[in-house]
Amino acid sequence: MRAKFVVELITNFTGGNTFVSLVPVTDGSDENKDFWSYTPIGKLEMTITNKAATQFFTPGNEYYLDVTDADADADSVIGNDTSTSTAS
Repeated sequence: MRAKFVVELITNFTGGNTFVSLVPVTDGSDENKDFWSYTPIGKLEMTITNKAATQFFTPGNEYYLDVTDADADADSVIGNDTSTSTAS
């Protein structure tokens, strides 16, 4: 499943944590209106401690959120790719 969200808020805290809040897109393009018709309400909130990950998000930027069943596709999860491993 794919949804399209926009960053509504980024808050940087002392100590390095960053709070990011994303909400569904509502307008701005025909694609956004189409996504809005299928995902009209929602919110994704994260507190991130990885500095590189916190710099990925920009207020007002739009992002696709892809949701995959973890049990159905466990080998494609980031950090669990076994396709490049070699046997010894």
